[in-house]
Amino acid sequence: MKGTRKRKRSMLLASWLASAGAILFVAGLYFLSNMNELDDDVAFDFGKSQDLMLQDQLLQEPRIVDTRIVILGIDKQTLAMQGRWSWPRTVIAGIIDRISSGHPAAIGIDIQFSEPAADPAEDEALADAIARAGNVVLPVIVEFSTQFWKPDRLDAKGVRHGVSASLPLPALSAVAAVGHINTMPQKSDGVVRSLLPSIGADGVTYDSFDQVLWETAA
Repeated sequence: MKGTRKRKRSMLLASWLASAGAILFVAGLYFLSNMNELDDDVAFDFGKSQDLMLQDQLLQEPRIVDTRIVILGIDKQTLAMQGRWSWPRTVIAGIIDRISSGHPAAIGIDIQFSEPAADPAEDEALADAIARAGNVVLPVIVEFSTQFWKPDRLDAKGVRHGVSASLPLPALSAVAAVGHINTMPQKSDGVVRSLLPSIGADGVTYDSFDQVLWETAA
């Protein structure tokens, strides 16, 4: 009796293993037959990440810092002194006036002002400060659909176009230059190694923020 039960268990286990093996075999065939349809960043993330890390180590070289470029960051220390974000736009206006008094070649402000302030006087003060400086660059963000990489997103000049653009308020755009701040992080490790020099939306082409900042300073 025990021998019969043992044989039945063995037969059931063998049957289960055979079924599982068949499923895995079919799944493997499906994966191999569809590999050419998968995005290479998804299918080979494990290898690409290593290649990119090696490339970073080989190509990145120490460079002399250009002391003419000054970055004012909003860090923890700044927030502790000034208060939590967001700050009144009159504060930003005051900062622009102070920077402008040093006669910089250009001022890039990587902060979006696409929505009006609760107090219209704040937007007016900010626009006035930008106008006084005369060399301010503000950011634009272009929204893309999931069809970003399809060829029909390209215009005749090869510029990729999104579905919409988030622009500064009209009063600010009227007195400042604008450039896009869209980035292209690598899917495998999230590091940004490249960007598009120009992108478009709503029939308008926007050069990259750094390009516009450089042109403004030239």
